[in-house]
Amino acid sequence: MVSGQGDGHALGKRLIDIADPSCRPAIRALLDPASSAGLRTCQAQIRSQGGKDMLFDIAVVPLTVDQRITGFAGSAVDVTERWTAQQQLQAQLAFQHLLLETSPLPMELADTQGRVVLVNRAWESYKGLRREDVMGVALDRFLPEREAQVHLSHHRQLLHWGGSTHLELKVLHGDGSYRDTRVVKTVVPDSSGAASGVLSILMDISEFREAERATQEARDAMEEAFRAKSEFVANMSHELRTPLQSIIGFAELGMLRGKEQPRLAGMFGDIHAAGQRMLALVNDLLDVAKIESTVGTIHLEKVDLRGLIRPIARELEPLLMQRQLDLQLHLGELPLVAKADPVRFQQVIRNILANAIRFSPDGGRIDIHGSASVDGEIEISVRDQGVGIPEGELQSIFEAFIQSSKTKDGSGGTGWAWPSARRSSRRSAGASSRATAAAAVRPSTSSCPLVRRWTPCRPPDVRPPAYSVP
Repeated sequence: MVSGQGDGHALGKRLIDIADPSCRPAIRALLDPASSAGLRTCQAQIRSQGGKDMLFDIAVVPLTVDQRITGFAGSAVDVTERWTAQQQLQAQLAFQHLLLETSPLPMELADTQGRVVLVNRAWESYKGLRREDVMGVALDRFLPEREAQVHLSHHRQLLHWGGSTHLELKVLHGDGSYRDTRVVKTVVPDSSGAASGVLSILMDISEFREAERATQEARDAMEEAFRAKSEFVANMSHELRTPLQSIIGFAELGMLRGKEQPRLAGMFGDIHAAGQRMLALVNDLLDVAKIESTVGTIHLEKVDLRGLIRPIARELEPLLMQRQLDLQLHLGELPLVAKADPVRFQQVIRNILANAIRFSPDGGRIDIHGSASVDGEIEISVRDQGVGIPEGELQSIFEAFIQSSKTKDGSGGTGWAWPSARRSSRRSAGASSRATAAAAVRPSTSSCPLVRRWTPCRPPDVRPPAYSVP
């Protein structure tokens, strides 16, 4: 029945005739009359009627009459499934061994007593030791004392609690140096589920740690350079302000007392104008120092931008009155809530508004608009009636101390307003911040979108379209 054929088909046939040809020598030996008496065994492969090869364990005992073998009595057990499972297990073990040996990561298996049971080729290369020399040897017999203690301590914890662990330690390399190494350890269970040992996988991270240290040193050096530069600029600016104030003060006094002498008054006027330009440059240098000194110290918070813009307008009111300029604020009734650094944001608005005042014609008008788009972007724009900026110069004006060709009309300025505005906006509101300038149109517009994805604060009775919250 096992072969798929009836008893009648097998009766009268020799066992050697129904076995696979490769098994016939074993069958002949099994049924050899000249062999010794007693139990005889062999394995034979028989093909079933359906064409399936089946493996049998065959056992026979000779039947004798007057000490002469007259026949055999025996049995056959189908072991095909067991044999197939053994073959699959062997293939799996061979595959696992191949993975272990070809892995670039050093691996080591130690038993519950801390003795090495298995290592791979990468471990031999990393440690500079042969597996023949360490198999069955306790870790503390060939590892440095401190390294062995760390390994064995973690082994005891894992064998008690189970699971896995990660650690980083200095490991003695085969070349005699100590390498920064990340080690992953996990418990290996036996067939009953009990812990039979601990598998350790090593990863050399020396280059990563060295790069990390080099990066930190470079960052420290850069921050020190920034600090030294900012300190120098700040000190120099403060040292220059004192004599400049005296020069400007005496020039103003000379202009008042020299009204009856036009030539003398003109000379004092030139001194006063030059002093004012120099003072503006010194103030811009102080802005540079302030911006650079805030690297890494930005404090973002949710604020209503309208409450930050209005104080700047009041602060610059004397300059507006001096030029007879009309400043109009169009900030809407709803709060413009954004996440920004208040100090840096006000510095942006101050620089842009001061720039608009400087280049506006006397008696002109300046408009500040604040609005929020449907997708949640807040845009603050400053619109003046100045000469504008040619389209080809829109990028170059963001370079420090670069002025547009349209501003060479005696308006003054140092070319620092736009660069400082861009730097401050980037640092106060993140990567989405940007500062843009309008092309050569009249009137000109300066636009500074600061925040995307904002959460507006609305009065209870107002229901504008919903904005998504970041």
